[in-house]
Amino acid sequence: MTRRIALAFAVLVAVLLVAAVLPLGAAMQSREEQSFRFATISDARQLTAAAEETLDDHHAPGPMDQAVADAQRHGDCAAVYTAAATVIASTACGTAKDASAVALARRALSARTQIVARDGDWLRAAIPVGDDDDAGAVVFARSAESLDHRVDVMWGWLALTAAACLGLGVALAYALARWVARPLLALDTAASRLGEGALDVRAPAESGPPEVRRLAETFNRMAERTETLVHGHRGWVADVSHQLRTPLTALRLRLDVLVGEVGEAAEQAGRPADLAAELISVQEEIERLSRLVDGLLAVARAESVVARREAVPVADIAAERVVAWEPLAHEHGQHLTAVAPPDGGPLPAVLAPGDLEQILDNLIANALAAVPPGGHVRVEAHADRERDRVVVRVIDDGPGMSPAAKQAAFRRFGTSSGTGSGLGLAIVDRLVSANGGEVRLADTDTDTGTNSGTGTGADTDPDARTATDTGGLTVVVELPAA
Repeated sequence: MTRRIALAFAVLVAVLLVAAVLPLGAAMQSREEQSFRFATISDARQLTAAAEETLDDHHAPGPMDQAVADAQRHGDCAAVYTAAATVIASTACGTAKDASAVALARRALSARTQIVARDGDWLRAAIPVGDDDDAGAVVFARSAESLDHRVDVMWGWLALTAAACLGLGVALAYALARWVARPLLALDTAASRLGEGALDVRAPAESGPPEVRRLAETFNRMAERTETLVHGHRGWVADVSHQLRTPLTALRLRLDVLVGEVGEAAEQAGRPADLAAELISVQEEIERLSRLVDGLLAVARAESVVARREAVPVADIAAERVVAWEPLAHEHGQHLTAVAPPDGGPLPAVLAPGDLEQILDNLIANALAAVPPGGHVRVEAHADRERDRVVVRVIDDGPGMSPAAKQAAFRRFGTSSGTGSGLGLAIVDRLVSANGGEVRLADTDTDTGTNSGTGTGADTDPDARTATDTGGLTVVVELPAA
């Protein structure tokens, strides 16, 4: 915007300068030429007056010869002609007595009027002497080099002045454009950072036009209100979750003790441990409630301000997380593998530190919880250079998800089963979106174990799985490449 405003102002100034300078220069040039012409004719008339005393009044030629000598001393050329076009007095230079000068003298004698003509670098004036037709004529020539020099200097100063005015106008236009555009750019940057999660960002409202300052103040009030609401929501979730963890932990410990005591009493009395079985069911419900509370805390952390992003090696981190989860998969008889990228590179992507580990941990945990013993979970990554993305897939051969479950998978508590909290995919979606990526869910091809879907990638939450005939679920995460 700054360049456009400066360019428009420069064009306007240039048009105004052309409209003002060209007529002014033409007028000044015309005045110089008229002044030069008048001076030449005036000196020619003085020589004509001296020649008239000799040719018409038949006086001694002394004044005429002196006038011719004065003309030669000043660098002019002059010649006095009789009625027969014969030269009776002249300067040393031949400009006033060559063929063109003779023709000019004859025209003046014939027309009985003065004739002024520009011939190259000389201005010639032919003036008849006296009132008699047979008196004679004077041809006076003056070099126009001084006139041309003055005109060139005049146009040079006009051009220099116009260039200086144009430069000053461009500088003022650029300063004005920056004065208008700088607070708008700062406001755009603040809005972009607010959209990325920096809720404490504020736009400067001390510079720029009044309208822009009012806009910045309005944006700051909106950002402050948004920050208050979001922090209030996060604080409420975190506080409630934290306050629930302590009594849940205490209740679970007491139930553990009570289950043990009831089981021992039942064995000693030789009675069925019905009460112990009920207490174990209560333990499972409390464990589920604990997972829900932990999920709420994870959501609150995931919705925190996104840290500064940096390049992270996606392939290396994926391999590390597979190694970390492999013992648990082995314990349940599951197969967890990592597929190296085709080019063998680290596949750098731009993310906040630690976010990719959380994403993969959620995805792998969900996949392992979904597949039965003997099932397979595969993590693979590759570069999509055409779209400048790094694509990570978590592929399993579990029961998959129904279309309705996929639609609700990324919503909090969007589970369609009773075994999970429904927060896993919401956390993953939040982390991926905050880092400028996309996530989608698709069915797994049961023959090739590859992603057969074409939608946007997301992680599979076992909490949202339902039995289908798709043969598995593939979670596709697309991240911006470094």
